[in-house]
Amino acid sequence: MLGKLLKYELRATGRQILPLCGAMLVYAALCRLLSALRITRAWPSLDQTLEGVGILFFVLLLFACCVASTIVLIVRYYRNLYGDEGYLMNTLPVTPAQHIWAKLICAFLWELGVALSVFLSLSILLAGTGVFPVLGREAGWALSRLGRLFSFQPGSMALAVTEVILLIPASSLSGLLMFYAAISLGQFVRRHRVLGAVAFYFMLNFEFGLLTALLSLPIGLLGARLSYSVFPVSFLLLIWGGILLSAVLHIAVYFGICRWCLSKKLELE
Repeated sequence: MLGKLLKYELRATGRQILPLCGAMLVYAALCRLLSALRITRAWPSLDQTLEGVGILFFVLLLFACCVASTIVLIVRYYRNLYGDEGYLMNTLPVTPAQHIWAKLICAFLWELGVALSVFLSLSILLAGTGVFPVLGREAGWALSRLGRLFSFQPGSMALAVTEVILLIPASSLSGLLMFYAAISLGQFVRRHRVLGAVAFYFMLNFEFGLLTALLSLPIGLLGARLSYSVFPVSFLLLIWGGILLSAVLHIAVYFGICRWCLSKKLELE
């Protein structure tokens, strides 16, 4: 049943998010085409002005599409589980956990899709401009420096790569579940549910920052000693490990909050 829910979620949200991704790609292709044609070659100053305005609008479009896709996913969770659609969704033979997993996996996949669209849009816009060779050289230099740093401590490179690979999805899932938990807790504020959700989001965000700081404090004190006696790599691995641990703990807590709220059978709007 989870597979059917996920398929339904992807279809429902795709109708709104896919046009946003398409808009980024089309605009990038259009800007690249106009830049290649050089329609205003006879007026260099006008050409530079148009390119500057085009890049400005492109940056604004990327920002707007990323924000809009996040809003779509958040509103989808609220309306589908606590709004008018919630009456139908709560009659399905699925558990609250399956509802949450379907929404969460769908949102994570769309976040990856939007990130890929942003990368492709930038690649189209910057193709042939000489930016990528420069970035390649800088990235190669940075990787070589990191390789030399991690070579002093055997096995540290593999551990660092593992932590980064796990940290990316963990941070994304934690951020999404923070929104979901705030929306779920906001339903207990009967007359002002949206306002309550906003208030709970700021409270959860404050708690997240506080707990992360508390976890980082002993790691920082330990790392300060290790940096003198061992290597800076140990301090870096401890910091990344602490952030990863904080993200995993918050995923478990936020998921539990969402599941508990859905199981309470709150009065829907």
